[in-house]
Amino acid sequence: MTHHATCQHGRYRLTCEDYDELWTHAGGCCELCGTPAAKTPDGKLFIDHAQQYGFFAVRGLLCSKCNSLMGYIDRGEKDDRRAIGYLANAWFVRVLHARHAENVAVRRRLRRPDAELPERPAGSEEKTT
Repeated sequence: MTHHATCQHGRYRLTCEDYDELWTHAGGCCELCGTPAAKTPDGKLFIDHAQQYGFFAVRGLLCSKCNSLMGYIDRGEKDDRRAIGYLANAWFVRVLHARHAENVAVRRRLRRPDAELPERPAGSEEKTT
């Protein structure tokens, strides 16, 4: 896909499928201002993450202007109404909630051995080191 040409999703520990999910959720547009990627000054969207949690805490995709704005917001130097909804719907939070719900469902089914277990979504396999 063309949106992978300039991305660096591996740096954020995202799979290509994760990045595709981010792109689809954003609709190919900045999640704050709504500017399509092709119409941004850089012609692309940047992966925004919560600095206080590290690179894995990806919040979404933003144009360069809004990505800079989020840095100011994170430091408490600026305030923006649009950021409230964006922060409340951060990608890493949505993923954690979904995976938690899936784990709860599996544990409930394990208590009932006669019940069928749901298939795990691709990319959610536990990794062993």
